[in-house]
Amino acid sequence: MPTVPQPRTARKVERYVRLTSPPAGRIPGELVITLDGKPTVYGITCHSVPPEVGDRAFSLTKPDGTVYDVLLNDFDSTCECLGFLRYGRPCKHISATQALVDAKRL
Repeated sequence: MPTVPQPRTARKVERYVRLTSPPAGRIPGELVITLDGKPTVYGITCHSVPPEVGDRAFSLTKPDGTVYDVLLNDFDSTCECLGFLRYGRPCKHISATQALVDAKRL
């Protein structure tokens, strides 16, 4: 007799963000995003954007030179990472920068 496959349940990923040094003008800051105990260090730079484009904009740069541009908007935040481009939902970069903005750290 065939068995009915059980639906997969999404695993809850532990995410943490820590701003180790805030950006100051044109000098990038540093933040650490930790997923399931694995930290990744990013340089973070703030950018000014016109109000009709978005609320805040940031560039997150990994040590290997990979850059993720994040645009925070009330209803339509975007990121240039492959995860966001593939799934179209908030990624770790959007979640991290939004959490720091909400905490008034950026």
